[in-house]
Amino acid sequence: MLAIDQAVELARLRIDPNLPSRFNCNYLFLSLETLHASTAKMFGIATPLAVWEAELVTPDAACHIGNFNIIPPVEGETYAQICRRAEQYWTPNTDLATQEFITSSDIRLTSRVIMPTR
Repeated sequence: MLAIDQAVELARLRIDPNLPSRFNCNYLFLSLETLHASTAKMFGIATPLAVWEAELVTPDAACHIGNFNIIPPVEGETYAQICRRAEQYWTPNTDLATQEFITSSDIRLTSRVIMPTR
């Protein structure tokens, strides 16, 4: 996992160093639809145990919507393949099912969302 994380960070520094680093950012889902589409894939559960609505403390802080499918382990890939995937992460992602919103802003939890059981 370290190889892809390092490659993503190096790609960020090369592409746009003003984007938030995945090493010290906050991760958020943009909607409940995105949450449901990705929870099983990311965490292996159908419904998360606790969900909170949140807001950015600094709305104009650096943020990015990447594709979390780029990040999983890369066993068997060459470093060149890993670097290509890392650069793809910094391409804006419009696929709701794979969106990962990252921001350098602190976040403020505003209310708990009661999730129906599935």
